Amino acid sequence: LDNEPSAWPRVHAEVRTHPVTYAELISTSILYAGRVREAAPRARIFGPALFGWPAYVRLTDAPDHGDRDFIDVYLAAMRGAGEATDRRLLDVLDVHWYPDVRIEGTSVTSSSTDEAVASARVQLPRSLYDPTYTEPSWIAREWLFEPVRLLPRLRERIDAHYPGTDLAITEYAYGGGTDIS
Repeated sequence: LDNEPSAWPRVHAEVRTHPVTYAELISTSILYAGRVREAAPRARIFGPALFGWPAYVRLTDAPDHGDRDFIDVYLAAMRGAGEATDRRLLDVLDVHWYPDVRIEGTSVTSSSTDEAVASARVQLPRSLYDPTYTEPSWIAREWLFEPVRLLPRLRERIDAHYPGTDLAITEYAYGGGTDIS
């Protein structure tokens, strides 16, 4: 339904100068999903293709966030709209994942082959599932105060707000593309 909507003002500044709001993204998603269902009833609808932790939790500080978790609000709204029209409007919660970890000032998503960066890079996929691994990021240290466990965490949100929705990470990168790490 979308692609990294909270980044639109930076990525598409020529057409979008102000931040997207919860209300706008949700209403647009409901509208477009309904039209997709009309045109292609068996299509698999993915959305909203959020970019990173700030988008997951506050739609990157959308003006109407009100300290509400965006994914929770989005899933509940899509479920409610689907129930009101008696058709599923979201089949797959779609997110992007790029670790936000720096080792001595160097992002792990860079091309660095430094031993400390490479070592961190090979451990970071554990943040997707491992309840015993706490990544060295601001997300784990300053926001969650616990391991990220991204996949179980997102499944819990789905189960609470829109059961039956699948989950996809449709964009990701851990850096070091020319290094074995």
